[in-house]
Parts: sequence; structure tokens; C-alpha cells
Amino acid sequence: KRMLRNTDSRSGHFKSRFPQYTLIPSDSLYYLSFGAHPPQTLQVQLGERNQFSSNESFDLFRIGLYYGLALMSVIFNLVFFLIFKDRRFIIYCILLLTTFLSFFYEDGMFHYFSDGRLVIDHLIVFNSAVSSIISVPFTYYFLDLSIPFKRFGKWFLGISALLLASSLVYAITDSYAAQIFTYSLCFLFPVCCLYLVLRRFRHDVYARFLVLSFSFVVIIGLLYVLYTRIDSSTYSPFGISTFRLVSAIEIIAISFAIIFKAKSLQHENDRYREELNNYLKTLEIKEVEERYRKNGAAHAETQSDTKEKLVDALK
Repeated sequence: KRMLRNTDSRSGHFKSRFPQYTLIPSDSLYYLSFGAHPPQTLQVQLGERNQFSSNESFDLFRIGLYYGLALMSVIFNLVFFLIFKDRRFIIYCILLLTTFLSFFYEDGMFHYFSDGRLVIDHLIVFNSAVSSIISVPFTYYFLDLSIPFKRFGKWFLGISALLLASSLVYAITDSYAAQIFTYSLCFLFPVCCLYLVLRRFRHDVYARFLVLSFSFVVIIGLLYVLYTRIDSSTYSPFGISTFRLVSAIEIIAISFAIIFKAKSLQHENDRYREELNNYLKTLEIKEVEERYRKNGAAHAETQSDTKEKLVDALK
């Protein structure tokens, strides 16, 4: 038996997101050796060429819907940033782009658009590190935390530098230990953000929203991991399409939450500005009245002096 990789259109090759191979057996019966890995943990799909092509087209359509939604959210948040001048929008754009890049890589879209020529082995590690770092300022500005940045700025910058350095070490050495260390360190910032959010859970509706949405995504993510690791029909509904759908829902929900928060803050600022203007007007009126009273008293005193001088002259 032989496994030939299709790189030529004459061999039935069509554009897809992952490498294609044509199975040419020497007999009607053949076997595939997966070694120590169970078949469900390997990203291998066997199918007849026409059916595989049809499934790939449908998958691309579903993927395109998600990426279209993600790009629209990025554009809308950029527009809202220009309108409201709020940092939440631009930071969320960066967070969206890192998430977008992870899905783009996992879905094989780099392979699709480059015809298999672009292979970035360590992109996920670097992207996970950047996503972890961006989660801190996003949580800080989204919840309007009153903690001065100087209190934890040195720790944040130090751990961020360590995280990026470990990612670089892994990219250079391809060390499994460096990979585990980097991925473990990536959880540090989200755990700290979750702690800050839980502290405000009772008093801040946006903190409750963030916890619930994040928990929903984490639960679906764990079910997706079980789906890829356990050969059971129980977890079959929780494939990558479900996880992508949940991620799209969270993108929309957080975008609306940021918009509502920015609008509420803008209304609050307008109310404070109006109260300040009313207070200044009141002070100005009081000042004018005081000045008028003083001028009136001075004028009355002047008239009194004039009358006295006139009486004295007549005498």
C-alpha cells in the first residue's frame, strides 16, 4: 500500500485547509497504523474524494460566517473607539484579533491561502502568550478598576517579559519543557483577572456578566477537549463548530456590553457636567447679586453723604 500526497490538479487535488493524501492500496483490504495514539485523538479524516470535497466546501462556508462576524466586530469596535474615545474598544479589538488568529491557524486557513507553503509551527504559543497578556488591561478597563496601575505594573511587565521570553525559547529550542512552562504561565494572568472579577461579583453587574460568559466558554471548551480525547457519542455535539458558535456569541455579547457601558459612562459624564454647569451658574448668580448688593450699598452711602453736605451748605 502507498500514501501519496496530492500536489497536482491532475491527481484529483482540490484546494483545502489541510494536506491531502491519496490512498493506493495493493489489495482490497488494508490497515492503518496509528501507533500508541487512539484514532479519535488524531486529526485524520478518511473519505471518498467527492464527498470530502463537498464536506470541505460546507465547512468553509460555516467558518466564513464566524470569521465574517469576528471581522465585523473588530471594525465596529474600532469605529466605536473613534466615536467614544474609550480604551475598552481598542483593547478588545486586540483581544479579538488574537482569538481570530488562533482559530485561523487551527482551522488550517494559513495552509488554505498559501497552498501549504506557509507553516508556522510556534504561532499558537506566541499567540496564547499575547492573549494572556492582553486579558489584564482588558479586565482592568472593562470593570473600571480603581486599583492604581503602578501597584501591579512592575509585576505585570515582569511576568509579561518572562512569558514572551519563554515563548521565544520554545520557538528556538523546540523544547517540550519550555512549551509546558509557557502554557502554564499563560494561565497566570487569566486566573488573576478571574480573581479581580470575582471580588466585584456582588456589586458590579458587568463583573457578573464577565464571569458567566467566561464560565460558559470554559465549560464548552472542556467538553470540546473531552470530545477530542474520549471515544464516546456523549460528547459528539460539542465539536469545533459548537465551540466556534459559542465563541461568536461571546464576541457579540461582550461587544454590546462594552457599548452599553461606554454609553452609560457618557450619560453619567454628561450628568456630572450638567450639575457642574448648574453649580457654576448658581455661583455666578450669587456673585452678581453680591456685587449688586455691594454697589447698591455704596450708592446709598454716597447719596447719604451728598445729602448731608447739601444740608450743611444750606445752613
